[in-house]
Formats: sequence, C-alpha cells, structure tokens
Amino acid sequence: MGRRGELGNRTGAPEKVTGKEFAIRWSGSLIAAESGEYELIVHSANSVRLRLNNERTPLVDANVVSGDRSEYREKISLIGGRLYDLTIDCSRYKEKEGFVQLRWVRPSGVEEVIPAW
Repeated sequence: MGRRGELGNRTGAPEKVTGKEFAIRWSGSLIAAESGEYELIVHSANSVRLRLNNERTPLVDANVVSGDRSEYREKISLIGGRLYDLTIDCSRYKEKEGFVQLRWVRPSGVEEVIPAW
C-alpha cells in the first residue's frame, strides 16, 4: 500500500495497477495506538477481504461485489500497543477501476487513513 493507505488507479499514486484483471494480497501488522473500539473501513469497487489475527472468517468479506457499494465498515475492540496480523485480499475482474483504501476511526472518533509506522 502507498503512504496514504491506497493502491490503484483512482488515487493518481505511482502504485498504479494497470491490468484489466488482478489479484493482490497485502499482509503486515496493524498497531492500535490506544485501547478501545475501532471501526475499520475498506473502500474498494473490487472484491476485497480483510482479516485480522489470521482469523478464518474475514472481518470484512466483500468477495462478491454487486451494485455501487464501495465502502465496508466493521467495528472491533483493540488493545493499545498490540500488533495485529493484517491481511487484505483484493481482486478485480471486470470493474472499471481497481483500487483499495484502508481507513479507521480510532476511539477518539476521527476517521483517517491508517498511518504507516
């Protein structure tokens, strides 16, 4: 993912995906800055799944996309200072554009792109 938590041809970022069809997996860690309830937000017009802590069941499961929906939100309690394994699977088949963005709402209530550490 780019510095702004984005990948694809919607942002103008250098990490453009130019193929008509693709499948991509990002994996890494998410660090909660403080303990509390977070809302994770995935923006994508493509098929996308988000998993935390290698759970079998995705926290966000938008594997089959229909209509114009491009935002998926899920709330989860996180412990401050703890590393959480994060995996995002994204694929594009016939959609007009390919992009994915990961954001969160911290317990303080401000929506933002998840910062790179």
